Amino acid sequence: MAQRLERMDDLFKGRHIEREIIVLCVRWYLRFKLSLRDLVEMMAERGLDLAHTTIMRWVQRFVPEFEKRWNRFARAAAVAAARAPLSSSAPAAWGAPTPPAWWRSGSASSTALCAWVAASVSS
Repeated sequence: MAQRLERMDDLFKGRHIEREIIVLCVRWYLRFKLSLRDLVEMMAERGLDLAHTTIMRWVQRFVPEFEKRWNRFARAAAVAAARAPLSSSAPAAWGAPTPPAWWRSGSASSTALCAWVAASVSS
């Protein structure tokens, strides 16, 4: 049975920061190789006083929900390409886990996920 998705308004219910700011921080963290402290600095330049742990909690809270929403609309070819094995067999031989597709900065799926999140928040 499919999991029920929370409404966008319910997803951000009770947050003290506007949802556009939360989505912006999560999107920048996923899309670009920025540290949490870099994001804190960037938000401080914009007049927001945040702790790096706050942004980390946002990432932990919202990324799984954003992925569920994205996966409803993802094309099968994009999913297959994201799950394709790496060309080098070294990580598999070493037993090192490969990161999820959305984690790799600049991948097509992370770019599309960020674009979809931005579009869904603004609507």
